[in-house]
Amino acid sequence: MKRESREIERSRRAVEAARHRFTGTLGEVQARLAPDALAQEAWRNARERGEQAARDTLAAARARPALSATLAGLLLLYCARRPLWWLAARMFSGRRTVRETRRESGAVGQPAPGAAQEETG
Repeated sequence: MKRESREIERSRRAVEAARHRFTGTLGEVQARLAPDALAQEAWRNARERGEQAARDTLAAARARPALSATLAGLLLLYCARRPLWWLAARMFSGRRTVRETRRESGAVGQPAPGAAQEETG
């Protein structure tokens, strides 16, 4: 009987130790799966990947400066395409704006013909 009770006691201790380890592991898993912990880990991963991409891009730009300058110029032209298109169309259309016409006629600062004038009185 004593031997059986010792085995039972040893089994109970083993079960208690396993339960304690499981509880600790469960708490660890719950902490790792908490929404703020997941968001923080995702932010850290995104930041690290962005930094690595920036380092890779800088290394490539240093390796091929002419290609980098060409790509930067093309990107600039693409971003400024609407103002450049408007400017080119205006330059080659031969039309003048009202402001340019007034400037040439010396009527700068005078109201346009037909414009309502304020009465001061």
